[in-house]
Amino acid sequence: TVTGNNNVSIGESTLRFITSGSYNTALGSKALQQNTAASNNTAVGYQAAYSNTTGSGNTAFGFQAFQDNTTGTNNTAIGYEANANNTTGNYNVSLGLQTLLNNTTAERNTAVGYQAMYSSQTSRYNTAIGYHSGYSQTGGERNVSMGHTSLKYSTTGASNVALGNDALFDNTTGSYNVAVGQSAL
Repeated sequence: TVTGNNNVSIGESTLRFITSGSYNTALGSKALQQNTAASNNTAVGYQAAYSNTTGSGNTAFGFQAFQDNTTGTNNTAIGYEANANNTTGNYNVSLGLQTLLNNTTAERNTAVGYQAMYSSQTSRYNTAIGYHSGYSQTGGERNVSMGHTSLKYSTTGASNVALGNDALFDNTTGSYNVAVGQSAL
């Protein structure tokens, strides 16, 4: 029995299991397929937000964007496999191919650019802008990296600022560093 209201479903198996969720828009084969009670979601693309069950306020555009999310809320994933492995992470913004790809529970991150924050799993409060920016970040927090491959190999470093192409490129676990300029630190 469907008790939800104002849902739009276009494509094979879109919103297939909806029960009480309302104000959802699913466009593309299997978009928002597993959604049951979540509301206010928009998913466009093959398997976009596919596993979402109760996570609300999410936007997913692109092939398998936000695919594995189950309960994460208020996320935006735009691009091929953007934030695809997120399960319960909240308030993330990922723009670009495979940005935040391996994120599972990370929250309040912003990743913009090809594979920015690609390896992130539990990271929090990070901003990465640029090709491979913050690429290896798995659990670090409060980092800012702007520029091509800036802070690329940092895994758990915290409170770093890397501005410029390759800035803090080889930093792995160091924290509280500031690097400004091409290949700084």
